[in-house]
Order: sequence, then C-alpha cells, then structure tokens
Amino acid sequence: MATTQSLTITVTLEADYERGVFVAHCLDFNLVATAKTQEEVRQRMLALMMAHLNYAAKNDLDPVCRAPEKYWDKIKSGYPLVPDTYVRF
Repeated sequence: MATTQSLTITVTLEADYERGVFVAHCLDFNLVATAKTQEEVRQRMLALMMAHLNYAAKNDLDPVCRAPEKYWDKIKSGYPLVPDTYVRF
C-alpha cells in the first residue's frame, strides 16, 4: 500500500518587465519557469514540479533541493513580487 506525504512548497512569482515575462521560482526544488502570462507560468511550474517529484519518487531520492539563501532572503526582505498574487498549484 502506497503512503501519502504532505509537503508545503514555496513558489515566488515575479514580473520581468524588461523581458515581458513572468518568472516562477520554486524555492524548495530550485526550479524556474518563465512565460508571457501568469496562467502559463503556473502551468509550466506545475508540470516541472510534477516531473521533479515523479523522478525523485522513481529513483528513491529526496525531492527537496533548496534554492540558495539569496532567493529566500528576497521573501524575508519584502522584495516586490507580483502584487496581491497568490498562485495555487
């Protein structure tokens, strides 16, 4: 019988106005996705996270591979992310 585990995942969403894209960064897995719309970047990040989790499970690996602290520090310092945006995955 398979066991189910719960994991809280932190994903930041930034707007890169110079390049005209949204950037999603999963800090717990250190995965990055970019797209022209918030919905597209959400879909891309979800696909990346699922592939990452499936690979880790199939190879008996810990999926957590934290991003460097400088990215976590952005959250702590109040770095301006996309205003009032909470993306559900």
